[in-house]
Amino acid sequence: METKNESSGHEEMKMVYHCSMKCEGDKVYSNPGNCPVCNMKLVPVDDKSSHGHHHHHC
Repeated sequence: METKNESSGHEEMKMVYHCSMKCEGDKVYSNPGNCPVCNMKLVPVDDKSSHGHHHHHC
């Protein structure tokens, strides 16, 4: 018997977004859009990426 949890297991993880310029440090947003500080497009957080690739400051 299939339950709803089995069929939607991946959808329970909510996508979060962050500014690639790190204007607000590690702050994340629940919806896509633009950074309120530098107006750059918010990008999805990738758990596999390292946090040391870009060191830009606004």
